[in-house]
Amino acid sequence: MSAALTPEMIEAGAVAMANFDASLVGAPILKTVEEFRFDRDRDEYLRRSEIVLNAAIAARDTNAGGGNG
Repeated sequence: MSAALTPEMIEAGAVAMANFDASLVGAPILKTVEEFRFDRDRDEYLRRSEIVLNAAIAARDTNAGGGNG
């Protein structure tokens, strides 16, 4: 279902996930994916963001069938 996701959505998710992690250790907050210090970190957060967002979409679609409620 990744066709429903835009690159902007994936990037926003990656920044949000990185900022949560940063808040745990007092690291600076990021505004965009370009602010990641290391390419490998940016790429990993983008990968994780896409996985999490696709899982959320799948859960929403599953629950939309009326099975939970």
